[in-house]
Amino acid sequence: MSPNPLLDRLLSDRADTLTDRELIVLLLGYAGDRTPEQTATHLLEHFQDATGLLSARSEQLCAAGMTPRTALLFGLLFPLYRRCAVAPGEPAEEFRSIDRIGAYLTNLYIGIQVETVYLMLLNERYRLIDCIKLGEGAVNQAGINFRTATEHAVFRNARMAVLAHNHPGGVPTPSRDDVETTLRLKAAFEVVGVTLLDHLVIAGGRYLPILMDSRYPLSQNLPDYSPAAPDNNPDSPQPH
Repeated sequence: MSPNPLLDRLLSDRADTLTDRELIVLLLGYAGDRTPEQTATHLLEHFQDATGLLSARSEQLCAAGMTPRTALLFGLLFPLYRRCAVAPGEPAEEFRSIDRIGAYLTNLYIGIQVETVYLMLLNERYRLIDCIKLGEGAVNQAGINFRTATEHAVFRNARMAVLAHNHPGGVPTPSRDDVETTLRLKAAFEVVGVTLLDHLVIAGGRYLPILMDSRYPLSQNLPDYSPAAPDNNPDSPQPH
């Protein structure tokens, strides 16, 4: 037994029993903070919760009392988590449901504080080929070049694609520009034989798929995301 009961619980594979504050206390202690309990309490009061703390920029952390070294450590946690969370996983994994696609893309945006646009590319069996960052900023201002997006899909032999962008600190409600961009990109992909499955707007750990939402004019003649049996024709890009 160590003199640190929090560390004992962590080393005994009981990390899930630790509160956010207790985990932050341990991180601060290993980063060299001399008063980790007081600092953890102050940080959680300042940033409201662990998500707000870990998604803060280094300058915000330093302004709240962290040393630059500690701020760097905390700043590495979310990027590392995102990299693990969005790894393709098993080669046979299929993204046949909107829930699976939404979960994957929502993890991609954890800790991101600026509007960022990603393009998810799938093959004819709904397996992930790549997830490409197209730019930062509002979806109609992020420098998205439809020709570049379609070239990515054609070059990687994608049969389907999903566009995604986030609303940091907001709600996943698409704007008129979001809907218009979806329509234009959908048409551009159709020219090269690629199906745009959806455009997800992500915020607060939630997502809204524009094409599947009946409140928007693009919801007609859409693919069915139900995870039914695969098409007997592997070349068909239309979900069942």
